Amino acid sequence: MTQMITFLLVLVIAIGGCQQPTQLSFTVTEHSTSIATVEKDLINGLNKDLDIQLQQVIKTGGSNINLQALNDGLVDLSIAQNPYFEPNDPGYNYSNVRVVLPLYRQVLMMVCPEEMSGTSLPDLLKGKRVGLGPKEHVDGKFFARLFELLGVPAGSYTPVYTSFDRNIVGDSIDISCNLTGLFNDRISDMLQSNPDLAIYSFDDVAQLNQGSILESVCMKMWTTKQAIIPKGYFSNYQQKPISTLALMGCLFGHKDLDDEAVYQLIESIANNKNTYIKMNPELINIDPDFSDNYFYPLHSGAIMYKNKDKPTFIERYAEVFALLLSAFVFLIGIVPTFKRFSDTIKKNRLDRYYVKVLRIEKESYNKDQNMSAELIRQLNAIKSEVYDLMIEEKIKADENFNIFLKLVENTLKKLE
Repeated sequence: MTQMITFLLVLVIAIGGCQQPTQLSFTVTEHSTSIATVEKDLINGLNKDLDIQLQQVIKTGGSNINLQALNDGLVDLSIAQNPYFEPNDPGYNYSNVRVVLPLYRQVLMMVCPEEMSGTSLPDLLKGKRVGLGPKEHVDGKFFARLFELLGVPAGSYTPVYTSFDRNIVGDSIDISCNLTGLFNDRISDMLQSNPDLAIYSFDDVAQLNQGSILESVCMKMWTTKQAIIPKGYFSNYQQKPISTLALMGCLFGHKDLDDEAVYQLIESIANNKNTYIKMNPELINIDPDFSDNYFYPLHSGAIMYKNKDKPTFIERYAEVFALLLSAFVFLIGIVPTFKRFSDTIKKNRLDRYYVKVLRIEKESYNKDQNMSAELIRQLNAIKSEVYDLMIEEKIKADENFNIFLKLVENTLKKLE
């Protein structure tokens, strides 16, 4: 019997030890994008830290395809821009997409001839060939809406669609529009290879939060944020700070993804933020506090993590509960006291009738027929009055009451 139990225990342990880690599928984005580098570093870090295997299974061209694959249930997780969609855009109705964690900033950088970097946007783009990246990518729609809001006439420029890695100023592109991470080598390479290029500044940085035109854009395209690229960020190729826009690049998950798995993913990334920053400086903006506006709802596992440090219902109302408990204890203590006080009043009330009956009893020893009748009448009146008080609960029907009744009955017998 002992050998059988030992065998079963060993079997259970062996089966438990053979369990495979949770496997989650991930997209693979075009190599020249900032998303691709973040994907690689994030997956490597999580596979080392958690009992979860992240496997890249679908190759895509960028954010909108990543979100579509996620919404269609082809993958569990994907990195994409925190987008802004209009109601007629397909992504507007992606009901299966949820935000897991904001990871890094995707900054709008328009590379143009330096001599034109101080002109208005409509003048900058007029008659120019403007590189917008892949035609099927969401960036093209983002730029079109932005240009419209900033007063650029439709048809005043020629859109040029290429792969991301070919979206550079050159023979076929006059202005290169990019929504990417600040550490994307393609931007610094463009500036380094041609010192006559610069990054366009949409406004004077002194106007930040002072009612600038970009604030109007952020109110209408509400997932965007104002951003500043500090002077000298691109070394000698940038001689002044740049006022521009940014979107957050987020880790998204399917809504049916296990809450606990999502919680563990966020916890692992947040706890190892410094390690991820060393792996990829883009990840300096990992935001486990979820401080931005997001086009899609937070995943329920993300909500669990966000609320983990918030006080519980009992903690929030601890002082109220303490006050109620104190009042309850006070009431528990005062009830017996009040009861004793009430009983004392009732006894004192009965004692007054005791005195009256004792006086009549004393007079009964010197009785004559007329006096006896009067005393009997008084006793019956006292007895009736005491019964009424007992019914009204102004006198307690206890042992003292019974003794009182016996005294009345005995006195009546003496008088009869």
